[in-house]
Amino acid sequence: MLNTKGTMDDVNDEVKELLHYIGGDSPKSDLTKMLDEEVDSVKSNKKWRREFMTLLMRDNENKLLGKYMLLIDRVKNLDINDAKIAAKILGITEQQIYEIKDYIAEHPEMDEVDLAEHIAYWLDLD
Repeated sequence: MLNTKGTMDDVNDEVKELLHYIGGDSPKSDLTKMLDEEVDSVKSNKKWRREFMTLLMRDNENKLLGKYMLLIDRVKNLDINDAKIAAKILGITEQQIYEIKDYIAEHPEMDEVDLAEHIAYWLDLD
Protein backbone atom coordinates (compact mmCIF):
# COMPACT_ATOMS: atom_id res chain seq x y z
CA MET A 1 0.00 0.00 0.00
CA LEU A 2 1.19 3.48 -0.82
CA ASN A 3 0.98 6.37 1.59
CA THR A 4 0.89 9.41 -0.65
CA LYS A 5 0.84 11.74 2.37
CA GLY A 6 3.87 10.27 4.15
CA THR A 7 6.55 12.48 5.63
CA MET A 8 9.62 10.24 5.57
CA ASP A 9 12.26 11.44 3.13
CA ASP A 10 13.45 8.01 2.01
CA VAL A 11 12.45 8.03 -1.68
CA ASN A 12 13.88 9.85 -4.70
CA ASP A 13 12.28 12.92 -6.27
CA GLU A 14 10.69 10.98 -9.15
CA VAL A 15 8.89 8.66 -6.72
CA LYS A 16 7.84 11.66 -4.62
CA GLU A 17 6.32 13.31 -7.70
CA LEU A 18 4.53 10.07 -8.57
CA LEU A 19 3.10 9.77 -5.06
CA HIS A 20 1.97 13.39 -5.13
CA TYR A 21 0.28 12.78 -8.49
CA ILE A 22 -1.44 9.63 -7.20
CA GLY A 23 -2.49 11.65 -4.17
CA GLY A 24 -4.32 14.16 -6.39
CA ASP A 25 -1.72 16.84 -7.14
CA SER A 26 -1.18 18.16 -10.66
CA PRO A 27 1.47 16.36 -12.72
CA LYS A 28 4.88 18.03 -12.65
CA SER A 29 7.51 15.53 -13.77
CA ASP A 30 7.79 14.03 -17.24
CA LEU A 31 6.59 10.68 -15.88
CA THR A 32 3.50 12.08 -14.15
CA LYS A 33 2.64 14.23 -17.19
CA MET A 34 2.84 11.13 -19.39
CA LEU A 35 0.69 9.18 -16.91
CA ASP A 36 -1.83 12.01 -16.78
CA GLU A 37 -2.14 12.00 -20.57
CA GLU A 38 -2.71 8.23 -20.54
CA VAL A 39 -5.32 8.56 -17.80
CA ASP A 40 -7.14 11.20 -19.83
CA SER A 41 -6.93 9.01 -22.92
CA VAL A 42 -8.35 6.01 -21.09
CA LYS A 43 -11.11 8.07 -19.49
CA SER A 44 -12.26 9.31 -22.89
CA ASN A 45 -12.10 5.86 -24.52
CA LYS A 46 -15.69 4.60 -24.71
CA LYS A 47 -14.66 1.00 -25.40
CA TRP A 48 -12.40 0.94 -22.34
CA ARG A 49 -15.09 2.55 -20.19
CA ARG A 50 -17.59 -0.11 -21.30
CA GLU A 51 -15.09 -2.88 -20.50
CA PHE A 52 -14.34 -1.30 -17.14
CA MET A 53 -18.03 -1.04 -16.26
CA THR A 54 -18.53 -4.66 -17.31
CA LEU A 55 -15.68 -5.72 -15.03
CA LEU A 56 -17.05 -3.57 -12.22
CA MET A 57 -20.48 -5.18 -12.58
CA ARG A 58 -18.90 -8.65 -12.61
CA ASP A 59 -16.89 -7.76 -9.51
CA ASN A 60 -20.05 -6.64 -7.72
CA GLU A 61 -21.83 -9.84 -8.77
CA ASN A 62 -18.93 -11.91 -7.43
CA LYS A 63 -19.05 -10.07 -4.11
CA LEU A 64 -22.76 -10.77 -3.86
CA LEU A 65 -22.18 -14.40 -4.82
CA GLY A 66 -19.60 -14.66 -2.04
CA LYS A 67 -22.14 -13.21 0.39
CA TYR A 68 -24.66 -15.88 -0.61
CA MET A 69 -22.04 -18.63 -0.41
CA LEU A 70 -21.17 -17.59 3.15
CA LEU A 71 -24.86 -17.48 4.04
CA ILE A 72 -25.40 -20.96 2.58
CA ASP A 73 -22.45 -22.33 4.50
CA ARG A 74 -23.79 -20.91 7.75
CA VAL A 75 -27.36 -22.07 7.15
CA LYS A 76 -26.27 -25.51 5.94
CA ASN A 77 -24.57 -26.25 9.25
CA LEU A 78 -27.29 -24.68 11.36
CA ASP A 79 -29.35 -26.67 13.82
CA ILE A 80 -32.95 -25.90 12.86
CA ASN A 81 -33.76 -25.32 16.55
CA ASP A 82 -31.53 -22.25 16.40
CA ALA A 83 -33.24 -20.77 13.33
CA LYS A 84 -34.92 -17.90 15.15
CA ILE A 85 -31.69 -16.68 16.75
CA ALA A 86 -29.67 -17.32 13.59
CA ALA A 87 -32.14 -15.33 11.50
CA LYS A 88 -31.51 -12.27 13.63
CA ILE A 89 -27.75 -12.75 13.49
CA LEU A 90 -27.72 -13.36 9.72
CA GLY A 91 -30.14 -10.54 8.98
CA ILE A 92 -32.73 -12.72 7.25
CA THR A 93 -36.10 -14.09 8.23
CA GLU A 94 -36.64 -17.43 9.88
CA GLN A 95 -38.73 -18.40 6.84
CA GLN A 96 -35.76 -17.68 4.56
CA ILE A 97 -33.60 -19.99 6.66
CA TYR A 98 -36.14 -22.80 6.21
CA GLU A 99 -36.34 -22.10 2.47
CA ILE A 100 -32.55 -22.19 2.10
CA LYS A 101 -32.25 -25.40 4.14
CA ASP A 102 -35.01 -27.01 2.06
CA TYR A 103 -33.37 -25.94 -1.19
CA ILE A 104 -30.01 -27.33 -0.06
CA ALA A 105 -31.65 -30.63 0.94
CA GLU A 106 -33.50 -30.86 -2.40
CA HIS A 107 -30.30 -30.29 -4.40
CA PRO A 108 -27.50 -32.39 -2.85
CA GLU A 109 -25.69 -32.46 -6.21
CA MET A 110 -25.04 -28.70 -6.09
CA ASP A 111 -21.93 -27.18 -4.61
CA GLU A 112 -22.01 -23.86 -2.75
CA VAL A 113 -21.36 -21.80 -5.90
CA ASP A 114 -24.28 -23.41 -7.75
CA LEU A 115 -26.52 -23.08 -4.71
CA ALA A 116 -25.57 -19.42 -4.28
CA GLU A 117 -26.26 -18.65 -7.94
CA HIS A 118 -29.70 -20.28 -7.76
CA ILE A 119 -30.66 -18.86 -4.39
CA ALA A 120 -29.62 -15.37 -5.51
CA TYR A 121 -32.52 -15.40 -7.98
CA TRP A 122 -35.21 -15.84 -5.37
CA LEU A 123 -33.66 -14.61 -2.14
CA ASP A 124 -33.34 -10.83 -2.00
CA LEU A 125 -30.93 -9.70 0.72
CA ASP A 126 -29.90 -6.30 -0.61
